[in-house]
Amino acid sequence: MAESPWHARVAPFFVYIVLLTVLMFLPQAAAVLKPLIYTAQCGVVVWLLWRYRKLTPELTASFHWLAVPTGAGLLVAWVVLGYAMGGELGHRWALLTGGDWIAACGPYPYDTLGQEPNRFGPTLNAELQPEPHELQALTAEHPLIGWLGMGLRLLGMSLVVPFFEELFIRSGMLRGLQKPGATFRGLAQFATDLPVIGEPLERSAWGQRLAAAPPALGRQLRETPVGAATLFAIVASTLVFMLSHGMRDWPGCIACGVVWCGLVWWTNRPRKNRGETWASVTAQSGGRGRYGLGPVIWSHGITNALLWGYTVAFNDWRFL
Repeated sequence: MAESPWHARVAPFFVYIVLLTVLMFLPQAAAVLKPLIYTAQCGVVVWLLWRYRKLTPELTASFHWLAVPTGAGLLVAWVVLGYAMGGELGHRWALLTGGDWIAACGPYPYDTLGQEPNRFGPTLNAELQPEPHELQALTAEHPLIGWLGMGLRLLGMSLVVPFFEELFIRSGMLRGLQKPGATFRGLAQFATDLPVIGEPLERSAWGQRLAAAPPALGRQLRETPVGAATLFAIVASTLVFMLSHGMRDWPGCIACGVVWCGLVWWTNRPRKNRGETWASVTAQSGGRGRYGLGPVIWSHGITNALLWGYTVAFNDWRFL
């Protein structure tokens, strides 16, 4: 794990995604096993984070007050932008201005099990009804197991996900994708290890030069302090963050990516009035930065916890 700075920052994220894929393709007949598998999924990720904690000093729980307003504000952005992406914002605004707050905040045009009457006619009804969420169906069929799953989901999305996702995105990606030239060289080096295209690329003169050079992505990650960011790194890391979510959540991912990159930069930036530099802050803190990833982990956890609460309060399961 210590051979490359990427290993400890990628492994928890990769393991979580692989096990999430297993959950997604689990047969409906085995749905009652999902809470158990989800517990194992989070448990393995937590073990990886703890086992290799000495390789990731930026993974802290340091709190900064900006985590609260950013976390709450991004909940609003995530929900509103999600409705806008789904083409529902105008209808929800009409319901809100008409005073029907519960209907406006809940699923449109009726809940995902189809238990409420259609408010806008059969055409909209057919076009906009979403598929039932797995946990919603589970709570309806097996209430005890379903709500156990919901409780585990709250713990996972508010306490586990922020740690490994911020370690991967706002540390690994934000630091490792700092400059366009070095990033593209690093991706080309990575391509030489891929099947089909890797072998002919490696045999070419360009591929041989790439193989002889040190790993560009690892070098950027090692040399970039926690919190340092370029415009290219913010865009690239946010793009990766988007691609790990569904298309409906992409506008919310952009909002979160920009705000959380800004938060990790602001809370770790060197204070010029004290004569600090990025290098001095990094050296004094043992590589963790002034706050490390703590504030952005708190902000991410607050957003996710509020999103869980929104789902339960207004029965709109698509945000899970």
